[in-house]
Amino acid sequence: MYHYSDANGVLGMLDSKRLWFSHLLYMNDAEEWSYAVEMLTKVLKEFKDVNTDEPLLDFQDAIQDIIFFDYFQDIYSFSLSESPDLLSQWRGYCPNGGYSFSFDDWHLDQMVAKYKLIFEPCVYEEEAQREFILNRIIGLRPEQVHADYQLGNAAKYTKKAISDKIISSFFLLGLIKHPTFGEEREWRMIAHQSRLGNIKEYLQFRSGHNIIIPYLNLEIPIYPGLHPDNNPNIRELHVNEVIVGPSAQQTLAFNAFRMMLYPKLGMYPKIHKSQIPYRTW
Repeated sequence: MYHYSDANGVLGMLDSKRLWFSHLLYMNDAEEWSYAVEMLTKVLKEFKDVNTDEPLLDFQDAIQDIIFFDYFQDIYSFSLSESPDLLSQWRGYCPNGGYSFSFDDWHLDQMVAKYKLIFEPCVYEEEAQREFILNRIIGLRPEQVHADYQLGNAAKYTKKAISDKIISSFFLLGLIKHPTFGEEREWRMIAHQSRLGNIKEYLQFRSGHNIIIPYLNLEIPIYPGLHPDNNPNIRELHVNEVIVGPSAQQTLAFNAFRMMLYPKLGMYPKIHKSQIPYRTW
């Protein structure tokens, strides 16, 4: 079960039945992307001659070209968590009160299929990140390249071949997060131009504190009729569980949200109050 926490985005989601996918460079912590690129650059440096310490491949120029030409500009993500009631999430996203609610897996599966999204857990541990980059993004290992050079089979390692391979999977860097965020147990849905198609069809903009923020407005697939479990009480959109976050008016927030759900969803999910003793008031 995957959970989403927000101060007011829940209400908009229930009204419009859409999710906002944030541009990776405009997320709450823009340093996340810088960290991921730094990890990629660090791994690329492993491809060097063991005797001379010189680069075997033109990887550094290749990655600089990729960054220079802004191949990351069409990478967007939507974040969820395995943890439904986490202090750091309330502090970061709902400091004055909010809601954490879980999606029915059916909706998420349908979104992944419809928009060809990547939906995977974030990678936090540095060694796991190294393996992820080698296997999923570069598609090569240093020992393999070393062996080819010794056998005289290095002609295939051209700058264009390297760049093309990394470009095709560059958006997967969006799954790499700094180890200090590990407790969030975050999963990300990632949308990218190469998979989604005409991204301008979904592109919208909203105002931030001092900048314009691009995002994708993607529709949540809804049940065309009866719920797959043949439950007549579950209509278009199914929310499994809602947790009302810590706030000065938690009881009122609980009651108001419960009153709102039935006319919007035609059902009452499980609703709980957060038990975390956190307060800012």
